[in-house]
Amino acid sequence: MQVIIFYGCFLEKGLVVLFKIFIVFITLALFFDTGVTYAELKKAYIETPSPCYKVEKIEGKRVYLESTSKDCVKTIGKVQIEVGESVKNVYVFTDGKFWKEQTLTEFNLDSINEYMEGVEKLKKELKVPENLHKKQGQEIAKKTYQYYQSKEFQEKLQAETERLKEGIFKKPVEEYYSGSSKEIGKTKGKLLPTERIYIFISSSVPMPTLRNYALSLDRLGDPNIVMVMRGFVDGMKYIKPTIRFVSDILKKDPSCDMTKQKCDTHRLDFQIDPLLFRRYQIAKVPAVVYATGLNVMDVQMSEGLESNTEVSNYYVLYGDASFEYVLDTIHKETKSKSIERLLTTLRKDFY
Repeated sequence: MQVIIFYGCFLEKGLVVLFKIFIVFITLALFFDTGVTYAELKKAYIETPSPCYKVEKIEGKRVYLESTSKDCVKTIGKVQIEVGESVKNVYVFTDGKFWKEQTLTEFNLDSINEYMEGVEKLKKELKVPENLHKKQGQEIAKKTYQYYQSKEFQEKLQAETERLKEGIFKKPVEEYYSGSSKEIGKTKGKLLPTERIYIFISSSVPMPTLRNYALSLDRLGDPNIVMVMRGFVDGMKYIKPTIRFVSDILKKDPSCDMTKQKCDTHRLDFQIDPLLFRRYQIAKVPAVVYATGLNVMDVQMSEGLESNTEVSNYYVLYGDASFEYVLDTIHKETKSKSIERLLTTLRKDFY
């Protein structure tokens, strides 16, 4: 330890200043003489018996590791430590027992590259056994999916759903939720999950026709029947014309002013989707499409995207006609039981 002493005669203020300097020098001398400082530490890597070891403590050249898991990959791991600049090798202890002496691998780009090369080599050498039943499994999965999508299975599923609703769940629901059976009847659709009816419209279609569609869709309450527009009325620059147009369709009372009072409206789904127009090649409106065998990958994306939705078959009907007439025409062509159920519901409510 070096001690610096100042000689001479000092004025009172000068003596105070020099005394402070003297104290600083003494403090620095003591600090540098106590051992290793943070500036003298270096980062290095050592090996561990497995990747599931972490540093517990470091005492000089002794590095103590502790296990974090009993079930671990049987391969050598690496962990970073900080030791004195002069330290070249350390003694590694695992869970309190001496494991081995190691030469340090210092933290540098070469060591990182060497480690990454080791990882790449391990990836190449590591081989996952091929599934011997892969082809058979794929064939079974394909047949199962095709059966699920089939008209026969979907009709059985729909019939069983109705049976359970009427025979098992109807009484408890009516007991605990007053009026719920009526609500269930309105919200449950007649179309299968793999079926859709799209009604393609625009502002050029007469308003009475659109309101009749809205009335029918409200009565049916089927979520798989949708009104579709190609785009906004008068373009995307202004949204108010589109809001006004849709509001006029939904109002049960055409004379009701929605800007001044609350009006009763029909319940139905509206979509603005040019991709659906392109998918079914709709060149004029009104047009009604009945699509079957739908398989939708992502419900958040447009069903007009061919990459998102597969369609087995579809039928298109053009012309300004009542929705009942449209359904009847489609039923005569397809003999679909779903369309038959829609017609039964619609006629029961109307007559």
